[in-house]
Amino acid sequence: MKHFDEIKNLAIDCVRRNAIMSSTYYIIRDVVGKISVYITGTADTENLKKELSEAISENWVNRVVALSEKDMLFHEVKKNAQKVADDINIFYSERPLVKRTWSDLQFAKKEGNGKIITFYSYKGGVGRTTTLALTALQLVREGKKVVAVDFDLEAPGLSTLLKPESEYPQYGVIDYLIERDNNRESMDINDYIYSINNKKLTGLSGGELLVMQAANLENRNVDDYYNKLSRIDFNMPKYMEEENAIQDLIAQIQCSLDPDYIFIDSRAGIHDIGGIALFRCSDEVVPVFYGNEQNMLGLRFVLPKLITLDIPFYLINSPMPLAEEEADTELNFFLRESFDILDNKGYFTDIPDLYDESSPHFPINIRYDVLNTNLNSVERICQVLNLNGEDNVYKMLSKKLATAVEENDEEHFYEQANKKEILESIEKIMPAQTAAAENEFSNLDSLVKRFYPFKEYRYIFDNSKFLITGAKGSGKTALFNVLKSPEYAHRLAKYVDTKSDSIDRTEWVVGLDSKSDFPTKSNFSQVAKTGKSEVYEAYWKVLAVRVLKKYIKEYTNEYPEYFNDIFDCQYSELRKIIDKRPSINEEIEEYFIKFNKKLVEANKFIIITYDALDSCMARDIRGKFISELISFWTENNTRLSNLKAKIFLRNDIFKNEVTDITDKIKLDNYRTVIEWDYDYLLAMVWKRMLEANGTLKKIIEKALLEKGYSITETSDLGIIPRPIPEINKLIIEELIGNKMGKGNKAYTYNWILYRLRDTNEKIVPRSMLKLFSLAAENEKAEGKYDASKIIKPKSLEGTVLKVSEDRVTDMAEEYPEYKQIFQSLKNYCPVFPVEEEALKEALVKCGLEEKSIRTEIDNLKEIGILKEYQRRKSDPIRYHIPDIYLKGMGLTRKGYH
Repeated sequence: MKHFDEIKNLAIDCVRRNAIMSSTYYIIRDVVGKISVYITGTADTENLKKELSEAISENWVNRVVALSEKDMLFHEVKKNAQKVADDINIFYSERPLVKRTWSDLQFAKKEGNGKIITFYSYKGGVGRTTTLALTALQLVREGKKVVAVDFDLEAPGLSTLLKPESEYPQYGVIDYLIERDNNRESMDINDYIYSINNKKLTGLSGGELLVMQAANLENRNVDDYYNKLSRIDFNMPKYMEEENAIQDLIAQIQCSLDPDYIFIDSRAGIHDIGGIALFRCSDEVVPVFYGNEQNMLGLRFVLPKLITLDIPFYLINSPMPLAEEEADTELNFFLRESFDILDNKGYFTDIPDLYDESSPHFPINIRYDVLNTNLNSVERICQVLNLNGEDNVYKMLSKKLATAVEENDEEHFYEQANKKEILESIEKIMPAQTAAAENEFSNLDSLVKRFYPFKEYRYIFDNSKFLITGAKGSGKTALFNVLKSPEYAHRLAKYVDTKSDSIDRTEWVVGLDSKSDFPTKSNFSQVAKTGKSEVYEAYWKVLAVRVLKKYIKEYTNEYPEYFNDIFDCQYSELRKIIDKRPSINEEIEEYFIKFNKKLVEANKFIIITYDALDSCMARDIRGKFISELISFWTENNTRLSNLKAKIFLRNDIFKNEVTDITDKIKLDNYRTVIEWDYDYLLAMVWKRMLEANGTLKKIIEKALLEKGYSITETSDLGIIPRPIPEINKLIIEELIGNKMGKGNKAYTYNWILYRLRDTNEKIVPRSMLKLFSLAAENEKAEGKYDASKIIKPKSLEGTVLKVSEDRVTDMAEEYPEYKQIFQSLKNYCPVFPVEEEALKEALVKCGLEEKSIRTEIDNLKEIGILKEYQRRKSDPIRYHIPDIYLKGMGLTRKGYH
């Protein structure tokens, strides 16, 4: 006996063995499961039927016939037939008896301005109707007109949540469907709809919410409802026709009510009304699922069909558990399953990270809330609507739906010369790779036009903080250059409202940078040959004496005679001076105390600034040298009240190389770490763009003014864009577009964030600047200056590899102990995420010692390269690498084929 599940493949194999290349074969399984084969071209029907009967048994064979393309039946046979993989002339299709609405058939949608959005769930009890109602109200509060239609005919509930102030109308969806066939010309949609007029719910922005109930159930006469419901079968041929009652219902809503949105509350499960709503009516779909096996089974039914029909979707995870551990387990299951479904369907053009919140597989998470289980009053509904302000989940969803219009199609055509000029200026916001940051802020004008002054920089004027650390590319040298420009430093101090009244009496003196008038690597190396920490200490002190030459002569009449030798000799001779005076450390220290008293008397402050400590001395000696520098200023931080220091140093050097310091932990009292917030980074980019191009400034200014915002500009510090998400999103929309392309694409604001941040959610300015600079370069190279946006998403996407490679290069320089991993991991572990044991094995092959692998993995996590996760406690630990490193290391994410 042959089973139903076996028949399809056996039949296809049989036809394939007997097929003639010049003929075409259509294999159709009918409503009772029998196989028919229709052949165009040369056909030996009798022999094929005999072979087929032997292959699947005669009981499963209907007929095998030759068919001309001119036959009336040919069109029906060919309809919905899909080519069998690897066969150019064999097609297959199913003829289901019921659930035909879940086939890939899709009717042309009726014209109308209202976007049709279906809310669907596979299982009940996940909050689908609640999500629809509260999202609709959020849109109405933004001034939109929404019509909510209850198509959950077997279990209606929308009207019990959204109640009219007076009474329900007598009729609803089910009445419309029954009455349409006999009263099509005279039907008035207003007979079936009521309005929600309570301003506490709808707000005062001019929005409107209309509801079409399933039926009037107020009289609780269930027999009446059953009599109506028993007359509807969505598998009837009339619902398969393009002109049907549901299409007419939506068309009447569009024509008569002219809504912005039509929300459809669909039936749960694999139900015909769900198929009609999802696949034949919807412009977009909101699938509401919970992260367990039952719900994910339903997601596997729905998502592939939405993708096939190119219908955008916005996943909802509801209700997410309150307990954090349970919530993490549930969300991880949801993420893994949704990711796999989309990946297996070939949905991703660029495989995202599992935790990339900008990816379509990452849902909006609605936490369980007891309020949502019984929204039986206006007050309770309002309480849920107002919860968490702008972060309200229903407001988040309403914003997604509201911005899903294809903004990239909006016409903002720029003159060719203007756009080319704008792109050239954006291209230059990132200095050439050969131009280091020390040359980027070489004068006052460049600081005004390129340096972004945010309030946190108050710390550089705090004399109790002398150590400023940050990652490579985080902006340490930019801050150093601020203090090299006295005029700009004073302007910045005023802007950040520093509490110190000493700024006007402060001067900053460069103690070390990479310029030619400071010691070279060879100078430091010669000193290091002594191997004596006291010589390292003395070297820093004589360098300080040298840079203080002007002030020593100005504020003191007496100083040691050998200071003149320090002032004027070559750097190579400084060590000789040190060697001649065994007590030079004590002598200079005693002098600094006297010098400090003179500064106090003069009411003057001098700050010595140090930069380029990573490049001015060799790696094997810099740890000891820098330790002595920091130790000196630590010991004298209190004693020298008016003579201070600012030391700009890489985080990794401070952590791993500065080790010869007693009680290093105490340094945190004197240290500040440079870190950037995402919105500040964007604001920094906008400043450079707007300062560089007047035309672009006018374009952005106009776009912001239309939304009630403005560009802050000062005469002292230039343009200072406000670092807030609303403004950043508006500028991104004007430059690139709200979304990274059409349909269910990532929001550009989120896309940038997830492409640039590491696993510690940190981004360095250099990566952000390079992203936009290269995007402008790509756009200019395309040569199409009449596009609707200044930079198209495609041009932005094309930068990710180079930005990642640049960041990996920086990390290899910061952490040379992992350079081999950055270069070779792709040879042993090319695909991520990866299980822990496979990663450990690969790291050993990259040269790490097996006994220290656990520690090394922890280090890689700490510096933002690796992140671990588990779907559930019983699963093996897996690791992933963020995009900012993944591509630059030559790795791919699981899912590439």
